[in-house]
Amino acid sequence: MLKFIHRQTDIKYKTKKMKKLSLLILLAFVQFALSHAQDDPEKMIKKAMKAFNAFNTEPNTKVASLDEAKTIIDDVFAKGGDAMMNNVGALLAKGQIYAGYLTKDQTQRVLNPNYKSTLNFPASYIAYEALSKVVNLATKKFEKADAVKGLQGLVGDLNNSGNELYNAGKFSDAFKNFVAGLDIHDKVKAAALPSVLDKPEDYNNQLFITAAAAVKAKLFTEAKKYNDKLIAANYNDGGIYEHQYEIAIAAGDNKAAEAALEEGRKKMPDDVGLMFKEINHYIKQGRLDLLVDKLKKAIEKEPNNVSLYTTLGNVYDNSFQKDSMFIQKDAKGNYSVLSSFEKSNNYVNAEAMFAKATELDPKSSDAAYGLGAFYYNAAARMTPILNKVSDDYSKEGTKKYDAIKAEVFAMFDKSLPYFRKTEALNPNDRNALIALKEIHARKSEFDISNEYKKRLENVESGGKNASSYNKN
Repeated sequence: MLKFIHRQTDIKYKTKKMKKLSLLILLAFVQFALSHAQDDPEKMIKKAMKAFNAFNTEPNTKVASLDEAKTIIDDVFAKGGDAMMNNVGALLAKGQIYAGYLTKDQTQRVLNPNYKSTLNFPASYIAYEALSKVVNLATKKFEKADAVKGLQGLVGDLNNSGNELYNAGKFSDAFKNFVAGLDIHDKVKAAALPSVLDKPEDYNNQLFITAAAAVKAKLFTEAKKYNDKLIAANYNDGGIYEHQYEIAIAAGDNKAAEAALEEGRKKMPDDVGLMFKEINHYIKQGRLDLLVDKLKKAIEKEPNNVSLYTTLGNVYDNSFQKDSMFIQKDAKGNYSVLSSFEKSNNYVNAEAMFAKATELDPKSSDAAYGLGAFYYNAAARMTPILNKVSDDYSKEGTKKYDAIKAEVFAMFDKSLPYFRKTEALNPNDRNALIALKEIHARKSEFDISNEYKKRLENVESGGKNASSYNKN
């Protein structure tokens, strides 16, 4: 009996244990089913859209619902992998939800003019990518129609974001945003709907900013595609010829680059940006023969532009460097090299241009340096002749040497106040410091020369001189 009772008790115990085990299995199954239900993409998409629709009904007060919708749809794509990239429902939901952040910002700006967006992700571009795929994949008319409608409202924000990226130097990203605007226009027009780029001037402006971003991003093939459309449309902006120039230069086609400048200048002779592009091109090419006339015309348009005078001064100075230089003897038997300079139109014109620049802007360190460097270089040109006559110890040779030496040092002295002024205006101007160090060393003023040497070494080692040696 005891044995039987023991067995009965044991059986009862096992039965109770099995009931508990069955309950655990049932709970696990329910939990598994629930988790799979939660992971079901279609149900998750519906849940995301339910939250999004709640936001849409009250965009001012239910921002949390939009964030909830974004969290859910992001999870759908994170877990769904590549399959979701062809799921029209998921893509449409994602595009609409991300576009919702633009609605949120617009609503907040209406309520508060000082509102600043806190978005830290490119909502409009993400929405564009998703909705564009829907247009390409959708087989149901309402899905395609909803996608196109969503795209219509993105262009403005895409352009605003593109401008911010452009100004931040992120030219490739700016280019992508601007291209998206053009692509939306094409999709909207294919659906026979109005586009924000319907006006030719708006469409051409979109082409222009797209080409500009492409040039800056060095995407020259893409830039040419958009730029060629502008030229074909006879778009009146010198920038397209500047772009065409940059595209040709990048391809190493100097002939095409100059042709672009020439065509642009013919169409828009008063375009200042194009004019400077042309001037800088010929400076790089060393085409001094063409520059004088172009710079004179530029000065006629901008008579107070100091850089034009210094540039023209440099052109004349470069031409002067090719002029012959020789010793002259006057009727009184005095020797001179400077007199050969003063007969040179290039010397006279260069001096006049640099002087005009300093007159126009007495506080321009560039203008002051330009005139100082001009006189310094003239003195340097006379130095080889001085060295040649230094070996002639005859009475006449000594007379030549002393006369030319006096002119050389007089010319260095003539440059000195302009270098001092440059240093006073900009104590970290490396070239002015070099010139001042050299001139004072030639004059055996070594204490002053060493002071400039220390200042120069400070600049060349990456430091900054807190104040100038020459008080302005």
